[in-house]
Amino acid sequence: MGWDPHSKESYDGAYRGQFPGGKPGQAPPWHLDDAQPRIKELAALGVLRGDIADIGCGLGSSAIYLGCHGYSVTGLDASPAAIQQAAQRAEAAGADVTFAVADATELAEYEGAFDTVLETGLMHSLDAAARRDYARAVYRAARSGARWFIYCFSTHTVNGVPSNLGVDQDEIRELLAEAGWTIEYFGTGTYEFDFDTYAPIAMWAGQPDETDFPDSVRRLRAILPLIPDGEPVYVPAWVIYARRP
Repeated sequence: MGWDPHSKESYDGAYRGQFPGGKPGQAPPWHLDDAQPRIKELAALGVLRGDIADIGCGLGSSAIYLGCHGYSVTGLDASPAAIQQAAQRAEAAGADVTFAVADATELAEYEGAFDTVLETGLMHSLDAAARRDYARAVYRAARSGARWFIYCFSTHTVNGVPSNLGVDQDEIRELLAEAGWTIEYFGTGTYEFDFDTYAPIAMWAGQPDETDFPDSVRRLRAILPLIPDGEPVYVPAWVIYARRP
């Protein structure tokens, strides 16, 4: 299977265990069995309120974590395979979470539905035009005063580890402003990967398309062998908090 980082079909295939470089049936490298640390931080800070949307929820780890802690959460993803597995995982965990297949660039069925919107790793998977549609769609799905917490790949590095799909800061600021969002915070952070799934796939990254990300591939091949097995891998991310007026 060819891999297109901006294709819904590619991501659905990844959730069916068909990610290039991974083992058959293996979860995609961005999946964690637990919530991303940044989501846990937001919960600990008490800033998550009302009806929450986890857009691009994948296999539902963050949504399930919040559901287990009493939050009202809807997990949305364009991948039917991801949503099916997320619902099964939520049931097994005893978490009361609603999951549904939805296109993040439309969200037509969710107008004015959410007080809080979460995103961990979706914006960078969209092309430039889709990112603008996405910002507008989330604005329509959010209620007045709603906050949108965004964690997407950035253009800097963490200890030399890059992210291949980093989005330019100026582009994000522009598209959020165009959609009507007010940015409250824009900074740098990290996105956590599980080493056991990330390392072999990242080491594969240059084959057969090494020209796509040559600098990233060279750095990853040099750095990843130095990370002990079982340790997490952190890649650079933007941390963005925006409010709907």
